[in-house]
Amino acid sequence: MHFTLGNRHRNFSFRRTMMTSLRYARPFFIFVFFLVFGYGLFVWYESMYLSGWSEEEKRTYTATAFEETVFQEEAFDRVIGYVRERADRHRESVSIEQDCFVVPKSGNR
Repeated sequence: MHFTLGNRHRNFSFRRTMMTSLRYARPFFIFVFFLVFGYGLFVWYESMYLSGWSEEEKRTYTATAFEETVFQEEAFDRVIGYVRERADRHRESVSIEQDCFVVPKSGNR
């Protein structure tokens, strides 16, 4: 396949193009990795140290967050009772009333 580029005449080779792209693939992906990693560090730093909340907004948020957190003691006690009941049932010895792996003896044989 031939393409004319200006006054120069060059041959287009798919193999040469693939070899060139493979030669630069690893540095390209390493560059992209560090670029994305750097952007992630920037977003993390900005969210941790450059937050846009004033001290008054922070106090208001912490006050409302602690007010909205209500301990549901009745539901907690129900769950604890259920867990203790299951633990007691597991401590009991198990008795097998009917063994499903024993072949019953028949009088016909």
